[in-house]
Amino acid sequence: LVEFMYKLCEPYGMKVPQLTPSRIRLLSCNRTFNCSKAKDRLGYTPIVSLQEGIERTIESYSHLRAEHQPKRDGQSKMHIYLGGGKDLDVLLRKFLYRLFTALRRNPE
Repeated sequence: LVEFMYKLCEPYGMKVPQLTPSRIRLLSCNRTFNCSKAKDRLGYTPIVSLQEGIERTIESYSHLRAEHQPKRDGQSKMHIYLGGGKDLDVLLRKFLYRLFTALRRNPE
């Protein structure tokens, strides 16, 4: 399915990345950790709650906020590629039409 999507996007300048089965497997792994066994067997309790951990993580990335980023001169590449937003709806309609047409032909 991923390869098919890139073939559809190829006319718009999108290049096919080096996706291999092992990379796809790695990217699709569940990385949600559960400490219930440690609680049951070792009596473990987390020092920091999940909510507080999320808040601390967000605070640690404060240097990435928009006000800390350098100002751009001119338009971004994506803005230029999409014609300044004028043709985005047309491109999106064409893309969706091709996608659904192809999916009807190959309902894998």
